[in-house]
Amino acid sequence: MTAATPDTEASGPSEKGMLAAIERIGNKVPPPALMFAYLILLVIVLSWGLNLAGCPSPRASPFRWSRVPRRSTTTRTPPSRG
Repeated sequence: MTAATPDTEASGPSEKGMLAAIERIGNKVPPPALMFAYLILLVIVLSWGLNLAGCPSPRASPFRWSRVPRRSTTTRTPPSRG
C-alpha cells in the first residue's frame, strides 16, 4: 500500500471553504423542535419580566373588558298567538 497523498485523501473537517463553514455551523445548531421550544420559553420569560416591570402591552386599551357591556347571545322568541 502506498501512503495517501493530499490530493487523494478524503475530505475531512479540515476542509476549507464556504460550504465547510456552513456545514460546521449547521452541525452545532439544535434540532428545529428544540429551537422552537427555546423561543417559546424566551417569549414567556420576556413577557413575564416586562409585565413585572410595568410595561404596557402595545394594544393596551384604556377600558377594562369587564366593564364593556355584553350583548345578549340568546335569540328572541316570537310572541305566541293565542
